[in-house]
Amino acid sequence: MRAEIRAASTAAERDALYAFRYRIYVEEMRRVQRYADHERRRIEDPLDTSAHNLVAWEGDTVVGCLRVNFCEDGGTEYYRDLLAMDRLVPNYPKGVSLCTRLMVARENRGSPLGLRLCAAADQVGLSRAVQWNFIDCNDHLVPFFQRLGYVWTHLAVHDEYGSVNAMRLELSNWHHLQACRSPFLRYRRRATGARVQTKPPAGHAVYMEG
Repeated sequence: MRAEIRAASTAAERDALYAFRYRIYVEEMRRVQRYADHERRRIEDPLDTSAHNLVAWEGDTVVGCLRVNFCEDGGTEYYRDLLAMDRLVPNYPKGVSLCTRLMVARENRGSPLGLRLCAAADQVGLSRAVQWNFIDCNDHLVPFFQRLGYVWTHLAVHDEYGSVNAMRLELSNWHHLQACRSPFLRYRRRATGARVQTKPPAGHAVYMEG
């Protein structure tokens, strides 16, 4: 079954998402989580208040997720400092987003689901005129994100996860995405059809029309 990816929009969908996080982070990975509710077996944190939570579903079962926050909406100050967003992007917070809590169920690892979630987040960013997306990840995921077009910026120390790699993606840098053969270009073509250009428009590097 091909998982369906959509934003969590109801209380029941969000509850299923938070329970999935608990299963992955606490029960499977044995990670200490500041916002884990062990009695209710769920993880919800303050960033969820203004987040766009993408959830992958197989029927009624959550099999993956990825969270997108737009920095203009507030609440991302910790990550602003951790990932040096305001130092790397002159017009921060305008056009800046943050992706966190990417996870895929054990039985779906090795499938394209993680890539599909990231591509869905890319589409969400484009819909909000995001220019820069920031993430942090562990060492073994750096090559995966580099293939998507992310660029490593520095090592940072997360107060829950320890040493992490700070990375950023310039969504409208068509030349860079072409050079690294980012799968995002393929997903953008599928999503927008004729509106996707085959070469960068003259005078600027914006990839999408409209």
